[in-house]
Amino acid sequence: GALIAAAAALGLSILCTFTLDNALSWTDRVNLIFDPASAESFDAYYFAFGTLPRFAAAAIGGALLGKVGSLLQQLTRNPMTSPLTLGTSSGGWLAAVVISAFFPAAAGAWLSLGVFAGALAAFGLILLIAGPRGMTGVALIIAGMVVNLLFGAIATAVVLLRAQFVENVFLWGAGDLAQNGWGGITALLPQTVPVVILLLIFAPRALALISLGDEGARARGLPIVPVFGVLAALGIWLSSAFIAAAGVIKFTGLIAPNIARRVGFVNPRTQLCVSMLIGAALLCATDAAAQGLTSLTGNIVPTGVVSVIIGTP
Repeated sequence: GALIAAAAALGLSILCTFTLDNALSWTDRVNLIFDPASAESFDAYYFAFGTLPRFAAAAIGGALLGKVGSLLQQLTRNPMTSPLTLGTSSGGWLAAVVISAFFPAAAGAWLSLGVFAGALAAFGLILLIAGPRGMTGVALIIAGMVVNLLFGAIATAVVLLRAQFVENVFLWGAGDLAQNGWGGITALLPQTVPVVILLLIFAPRALALISLGDEGARARGLPIVPVFGVLAALGIWLSSAFIAAAGVIKFTGLIAPNIARRVGFVNPRTQLCVSMLIGAALLCATDAAAQGLTSLTGNIVPTGVVSVIIGTP
């Protein structure tokens, strides 16, 4: 039932996305999906190099965030863990603001690595605050909130001081998934697909042992600290790559794994896979709602804003 609901939400979001503000026939749209180079009119160009890449960004990004959220929640055995609550989103955002403000020439080549470094720094600071024994309790969430406030304040200060250099990152930071062609997606896939495959192959067994608790995992020969560090770093890399490509999206990585778990998917590998599907459906539906609001209001409504409005309740 959960899988059917997620597939239905994904299908509905596809229908909404492909029918908003476009005069093309369905035949023309299908042809453009398989042959974008055949676009001749403005509507055709907009669909082939605007609508389709944006939908791909929402689907891929939602799947990545759902997978990362599930991975982090299983690692910490904490259902409130996600890139949002761990502060990695704010760490990546701060790094992107600093790079754009002080090193704009390096933004194109080094943005992904810079965002990853910022996210890792935030995660390391949270580990320092909460301590190894605090990763499964409320201390983790409090530490994440503190780091979010700290990094958010620093990013705001940089924006105020260097506003003329960071105007172009405002919408990106708000989570606007609009894409200017397929460049962002084609750069994102090789950065993330190998990591996703590696996690699906090697992470489930480690996660199953970690679910037994520290003592149980150690008794079965699992080196907890190295495994925790490697898996957490791979998850943070996935979320950082998406942040660098499409902006900061909140709540999807928190909600999708909880839905998967609540409807009965408790096997580690299955939970990772189902969280990816639910995350993709959630973010695609959210982006369709953002595009609908943009069409109704005549103003850009970023997907990140809608995700907060939906995700907070």
